Amino acid sequence: MKGQHFRSMLARQKRSELEEKRKQIDAMIQILDNGLSCKCLSWSECLNQMRNTDINGQY
Repeated sequence: MKGQHFRSMLARQKRSELEEKRKQIDAMIQILDNGLSCKCLSWSECLNQMRNTDINGQY
């Protein structure tokens, strides 16, 4: 029984770690998608646009 409990704890911990990584990956994908549709002429203009981005991630 101890072995099953330990494996269950490890599985829950690993699942939690993977969920966090998924959030990070989703955020990175969003940044890349925004970059692909960016029409800014300079990095500073793009940075200003990102800072002014609304909650939906669109500018």
